[in-house]
Amino acid sequence: MELVEVILQGVRGSPRLSRWVFPAGPCIVAAGEAEALVARAAFELLAVNLDGELRAAALPAGEGGAHARVGLVFDARARRHRLLCDLSSGRWALQVQTGEAWETLSAAAPEIANLLPQTLGVPGGDALREVLFSFVDDLPSRRRARTDGAGARPARSAVAYVPGYDTHTRQGWDRRPDAALRARLVELQALAKTQEALVALEFELGGLQQDLFQLDAQLRPLREAGEQVVELKALLARHDNLDELATTFPARVASVRQAEAALARQLRLLDEGERRILDGARDLPSPAYARRRPVLALLGREPLLVHGLLVGTGAILFAMVASLWSDALRSVALLDIPAFALAAVGAFRALAVLEDGDAVRGRLERIAGERARERGLFAQERASLDRTITQAGFGPGQEDEVERLLAAHVERRERLRFAEDQLRAAEVTLDGAGLREQRLATEGRIRALEQRLATEGAAFDAAAVEHARERAEIEALLVARATTSAASAVDVGGDDLVGVDVGQRIVRAAAELVGSPLDATSAQLAPRASQVAGALTSHRFTAVRLGARAEVAVVEAATDAVVPFPRLSAIDRDLVALALRLAALEAAARHERLPLVLDRALDHLPAEVMPLLSRALQFIGQSTQVICLTTRRELAGVGAMITASVDA
Repeated sequence: MELVEVILQGVRGSPRLSRWVFPAGPCIVAAGEAEALVARAAFELLAVNLDGELRAAALPAGEGGAHARVGLVFDARARRHRLLCDLSSGRWALQVQTGEAWETLSAAAPEIANLLPQTLGVPGGDALREVLFSFVDDLPSRRRARTDGAGARPARSAVAYVPGYDTHTRQGWDRRPDAALRARLVELQALAKTQEALVALEFELGGLQQDLFQLDAQLRPLREAGEQVVELKALLARHDNLDELATTFPARVASVRQAEAALARQLRLLDEGERRILDGARDLPSPAYARRRPVLALLGREPLLVHGLLVGTGAILFAMVASLWSDALRSVALLDIPAFALAAVGAFRALAVLEDGDAVRGRLERIAGERARERGLFAQERASLDRTITQAGFGPGQEDEVERLLAAHVERRERLRFAEDQLRAAEVTLDGAGLREQRLATEGRIRALEQRLATEGAAFDAAAVEHARERAEIEALLVARATTSAASAVDVGGDDLVGVDVGQRIVRAAAELVGSPLDATSAQLAPRASQVAGALTSHRFTAVRLGARAEVAVVEAATDAVVPFPRLSAIDRDLVALALRLAALEAAARHERLPLVLDRALDHLPAEVMPLLSRALQFIGQSTQVICLTTRRELAGVGAMITASVDA
């Protein structure tokens, strides 16, 4: 079960129709005159009994009492229900939501009282009073024992219990008549209204700060996208010289590398052609030697020429010498004719060889020229690329570094384009302009409230605590006098269980909620209650013990003494009862979500336990609903701040 909405109209503090809508998790309601009836309305409606404070709070007919109505919207058994009551006529209605309409299940209070627990599973009886709801005027410390010792009865009061004022002797109020006490109480109430206004401002300030945090959370995607855009723009501006290279540089680098690869292939082909030419002309004289000594190259290349010349010349010389002795030997000179003929043949052959050498030389020169031309063309293209790289601020030959930076630059440019698209889409989807306007308005309201609190709050901060204590002292004294008078006149009746303390009632109510035997429930609650009670009391108690009949006792850390719950001090009874209530709700939350409603039940606790209570409420708020009505600013950060929505 979860509470969704409380509706009040025509009651004290809320003459017009007012609504309080509660979330599923923990929430805080600044306690004011109207808010003091919110928890009471939910409790009395679920208990189907409006004979208590709620009916007394109805305004007279002239002030709207003719239309005094209360209502509660709650979820139970996976459906939404509405419980309405007209305080003036006493008419009741239990409705269930079907689509957009409300269908009436019952209009009779007795039938509604049966439908709530039996059909809808709404806890009743002690489970409502002791576990789900906790009121400031119904705390264990405020319940007074009957004069006959038979039970406990809540002491009704409009303010929280303040420890340390049980004797009523601070300013001698116990010696003054009731009229003087009530007159002083009226003065203190007038002063308290001003203080309540300041407290309301503080709670409004806390709510605005919570709203500001939520707006910041909603604006976080826009802020992160904007920061990413700014960061990318800064990186792009650092290498803005790369923008000029982005379009042509990759193609030019690719062209140079292709040209380099083509040059390497062409040089390989030329080298292979040159090698084949040289292999084919291996028997020819080298071109350089042929140019320097052509005759020797000719004679060294053709033996027939050499032999013919030697034979012919030798025959002539022999004939000339031999003719000196005999004319017959002169005919030997005729041998020079065939010899010179052979030499002529050899000469023709040698000339052909020399012509072949010139052809080879020409081919080699053409290959060398082609090689030089290819290298020259590549050198020009390489020099052009180096000039471009140098103009961009890099050194010659650093095209790899430029390419790496350029690729990163292009990637950042794409990321910037994508981030800008995301930012524009988020601006439209999240309504960034509207959120920023709301944030500026919220900041302005926060500054205005802070200035107002700084000017108006200084006059009340010093006396506020003293006035609250004095008011609590007077009210407690009036209640004590009224209780004593009533006890001496008549026997006090009530529905309290005889001889059962508050801790025992909480354990028994927890057993009803969990649906387990009493001993099993006690064993389940004791460890968690011990842990929470020890933390709340600064470990003055080491354990909470639960007896066979759910009797509650604590073990003191200093003496190891077992102290029954009724013998604890007032503040310790409240703390141990709170620990039992939290443990019971945690156990019940494993089966069903149930609300925890605290009506100023924590306001009287010491300031040192407030941080721990805040964490405890936030923790239990993860598994069940927590509604805390309070005047303590330390609890403002527990959950969402809830304010009334008043219809015009």
